[in-house]
Amino acid sequence: TAVLAERRLLDVEPGNTEADAFAVALDIGKTTLVAALLDLGTGSEWALGARLNPQTRFGDDVLSRILHARQDPDGLRQLQEAIARAVDEMIGELCSQAGIPRERIYAIAFAGNTTMQQLLCGVDTSSLVEVPFAPATGHALTFAAAELGLHIHPRGSAYVMPVIGGFVGGDTVAGILATGMAEADAPT
Repeated sequence: TAVLAERRLLDVEPGNTEADAFAVALDIGKTTLVAALLDLGTGSEWALGARLNPQTRFGDDVLSRILHARQDPDGLRQLQEAIARAVDEMIGELCSQAGIPRERIYAIAFAGNTTMQQLLCGVDTSSLVEVPFAPATGHALTFAAAELGLHIHPRGSAYVMPVIGGFVGGDTVAGILATGMAEADAPT
C-alpha cells in the first residue's frame, strides 16, 4: 500500500493496509486539551481523551503565557515543550484505548486560538499583545510531527489550522469547516 499525504509519499507498506490508517484531531484550548483518534478510511472516532492544558502552570490566561514567553529567556521553549509533551502522552493513551501502534497515525490536526497555536509551534507571540495584534501568520502550517516532538509514523505530518486574526484563531476556522458554514449561500 502506498501511503500518501498531500501527494507526498510517506511509506510503502506490505499488503493492503488501507483499513489501518489513522489521524488525530486536537483542540488545544487554553484550559483543556481534547484529542480524538480517527479512522482515515471511514472518518469514525476510535478513541477520545481530554486533560488539563499543562501550560496553565505558567498562567491561566493567554496574556500571562505571552508575558512568560517574552520575559523568561526560556519561556517560549518551556511553553512549547509542555504542550508537546502532553499531546504526545495523549497520543499514547489514544493508541492504548484503540489497540493500535503509534506508527499507524499518519497525521495530526491542531485547532486552537491564535496564541495556543503559535505557542504549540514555538512561534514568538509578542505581536499578539502589540497594536495591530497581528498573528505571525494567518496561513495553515504543516510540519513533520517529529519536529514538534510527537511520536507517530516517522514521516507523519502535523497540520495547524489557519487563523483569521490575532484573536480569531484556528478553532473558529475548524468550527466553520465542521459545520459546513463555508459552503452556505447566505449569511449564517
